[in-house]
Amino acid sequence: MGFTSRPEACICKHFLEAVEKSKYGWFWECPSGGKCIYRHALPAGFVLKRDKKKMEDKKNEISLVDLIERERAALGSSQTKITLETFLAWKKKKIKEKQVLNLFLFHYMLPWLLRNK
Repeated sequence: MGFTSRPEACICKHFLEAVEKSKYGWFWECPSGGKCIYRHALPAGFVLKRDKKKMEDKKNEISLVDLIERERAALGSSQTKITLETFLAWKKKKIKEKQVLNLFLFHYMLPWLLRNK
């Protein structure tokens, strides 16, 4: 807001404060009252301070894809590549482990639980 000769071209500081603090609404009244000579409207393209902070935070964020790629690169090249075949083999192995665990629990833990009721 540069210096202008017309005060109505400037934005009211109370209005800006109310908008920034989300207090501006239907029943908001300027503390200067009806005699306020400044504008109570935002100019086109005006960006609020809180929105500037959000935009700066978004600039600093990295995308999920970039994060995954960065973490994958940090693991090194000795890791197993994930393909459909390696995934299915891993999944079969996990299902088998779960079945063995359930079998153990059924045969060894269930009688113990029934005895110690």
